[in-house]
Amino acid sequence: MQTNRTCFFRSSFIIHHSSFIVHHSVGGDTIVSARDKARRIARIADEMKAEEIVVLDVKRLCSFTDVLILCTGTSRVHLRAIVDRVEQRLRERDIRPLAVEGLEGTGWVILDYGDVVAHAFIEESRRYYNLERLWGDGKPVEWRPKSPRRSRT
Repeated sequence: MQTNRTCFFRSSFIIHHSSFIVHHSVGGDTIVSARDKARRIARIADEMKAEEIVVLDVKRLCSFTDVLILCTGTSRVHLRAIVDRVEQRLRERDIRPLAVEGLEGTGWVILDYGDVVAHAFIEESRRYYNLERLWGDGKPVEWRPKSPRRSRT
């Protein structure tokens, strides 16, 4: 039996309960599925010109999250800009990461939103850690950029 994992997001505090996370605030509820949140993160990264964006459903393979997002920045500055924009745009919807790791000059930043974990790398770190190989049995999640990128030629 497949369960539908949905996260409820609000702003003040967080309650973990088996397959979902509840964020509580005085304002209204926003319900966002893990896949929808992952697609949103992928689109934001794409708007920031992140490269090689991959979204994988790993809920059958992994106990700590449902969906992984992998993307590459062209430099450490670009990497930081991608991460900052993802955090900012999700915060506007009262969605905050449970943890952020790797911001201090590393080539790999992790944004942990509970049911979704986003990994942003510089190219060298992405090749070295090769998470696509580690999570290769994950199911690709379709996402589309809001508008196609124009060629630089």
